[in-house]
Amino acid sequence: VASQYDPRFENLYVLFMQQMASMLPPGTDIASAYNSGSERDQHFVQDLALFLSGFFKAHLPLLEKPTLQNALLEGFTYLVEISKVDDVEIFRICLEYYNHLAADLYHTECQFQPAQQLFPRGFTPTASPRRSLYSNVLS
Repeated sequence: VASQYDPRFENLYVLFMQQMASMLPPGTDIASAYNSGSERDQHFVQDLALFLSGFFKAHLPLLEKPTLQNALLEGFTYLVEISKVDDVEIFRICLEYYNHLAADLYHTECQFQPAQQLFPRGFTPTASPRRSLYSNVLS
């Protein structure tokens, strides 16, 4: 998709997250809601996992902008909560995305240099801004 549509994708995501917060407030125990919910509710949770993981795969760099990071982290919070659902298919969806994210972070953030070059004597390594952004999600 051409970069001319990036502002529209950003706006779409922000509006989506605002609607999500009104429908499913942050902090909701999604696993319990899934277990006690109707079949329709369970499909909603699965569709939400598919949407978030697909949107993140396609548009994550857009959402890593400082102005959108809060909305991004809210989305990741929902995805982490969805991961706790006791359903193999939903867990697989989340796991595939986490694998994608971890591989992306590894390839973009790790320097393939000998340890002596990475950390000269007296140097204390610090996490990159991108790794810091995802530290709570990945821990």
